[in-house]
Amino acid sequence: MPVAGQPVTFTATTLFGPVNLGTAVTDANGTATIHNAIVPVFAIATPFYTATFPGTSCYTAATDHGILLFIPLPG
Repeated sequence: MPVAGQPVTFTATTLFGPVNLGTAVTDANGTATIHNAIVPVFAIATPFYTATFPGTSCYTAATDHGILLFIPLPG
């Protein structure tokens, strides 16, 4: 059963430490998505991100990892 309306924080772990990419709220399908995150130059070589749900009194905390895809914006 999807969990809607819950925060998920996205973090990239770089050589200089963690970089917060942002927080999104889960939709009706239980999916949280960050669009157009501003990423420091030193984090571009970071291939993965961590998504963290802190949990609530009803739901257990969860963490997952995924591939970080950088698409440079035309400038």
